[in-house]
Amino acid sequence: MRNPTFRPANSASVSLTNLFHPAPFFQENLLNINFTRVRRVTALVLASLASAALITGCASNGGTDVAGLSTSYEPVPLAEETVVHFGGSDPTEGMSAVLIADEMGEFAKENIVIDWQWMPGPDLVTSVATGTLDAMYGGMSVGMVNAISGGAEIRLVATNASSSVQDGLWVKSELAAAGPAALKGKTIASPSGAGINGIVPISEYLAEGGLTIDDVNIIMVPQADLGSTFASGQAQAAWMSAPEWAPFATDGSGQRVTGYTLDTPAGGYFFGPNFLTANPEVGQAFMRALVRAERTYLSGDYKSDPEVAAALMKRLDVTDAELRLTESREMGLPSPTAFYQKAQSMWIEIGDLMTATEPLTVEQMTDWSFRDRIVVP
Repeated sequence: MRNPTFRPANSASVSLTNLFHPAPFFQENLLNINFTRVRRVTALVLASLASAALITGCASNGGTDVAGLSTSYEPVPLAEETVVHFGGSDPTEGMSAVLIADEMGEFAKENIVIDWQWMPGPDLVTSVATGTLDAMYGGMSVGMVNAISGGAEIRLVATNASSSVQDGLWVKSELAAAGPAALKGKTIASPSGAGINGIVPISEYLAEGGLTIDDVNIIMVPQADLGSTFASGQAQAAWMSAPEWAPFATDGSGQRVTGYTLDTPAGGYFFGPNFLTANPEVGQAFMRALVRAERTYLSGDYKSDPEVAAALMKRLDVTDAELRLTESREMGLPSPTAFYQKAQSMWIEIGDLMTATEPLTVEQMTDWSFRDRIVVP
């Protein structure tokens, strides 16, 4: 069995000490023309383009691009069974595609076995940057931006599912009823403290009550512990995704007061050096499985499909009633360029969060080539 904790040749050059500190990111003659020949050459070029179009049209069943990577949508199994070390903070609905790709056998079709590793967000970033993890699911947090700014080879390669109308900032019901000003002096829990990109809607909500981020205490809590932290009262508000908020929606002890707009995928799937540089063919196989899972099982009202619903309940460890608290999500959304820029500007304004003094461009943080090269039939 192939084990791709592939150590890229340059992995030793990534300094853990400096990982989150800024560094430069990257630093003839017209009169003698034989027009008969021109016509012949033109005909040959047109014929070649026609052939290329036919090849591209069949690329879902094979073919490679200029990078030498398969453009196929259908499985192209790796020569050996390959273990992919994939990390996340906690199973959430936003990562339904990777959960379903595994549960429904799409990874198996590519000869991939997933080694699931769950850990806090900051540890995920470090693990992907150093090659301990091959890929991860998470948000475009300040820790991720700082790592990329400091030279870490990590890129967002695919967005997550659309947000639910219930994902976002949940507040104790009595405080929610009193309005944003009631959060003055209160504690908000989030997976990355003030470094989540959800800081944008949180700040906008506080501003409605005349408050700023300085008027609340934002603490970092592992995603898996957000629910218990909110339930115990250690935090009076928490940034939660499905299914974390489900118990509070059911018993009425919490209310969602703000969050992302539905068309804002705030994060997604990130590749590190193992997939971006050392073994991109494995990254491509991973992406094929992800895209097939989205298109085959997660299109339209997929929660009405008993097989898909059962798979999600199993992987998310929720009941049927809890799963149906949210609508079916939309997959494959475009990158929210303006949102990422706004979050970075806010982190810079807050201070002591971003190591860079100017927002990174989306081009510096993303690599859409793995998804874009797939020719979908």
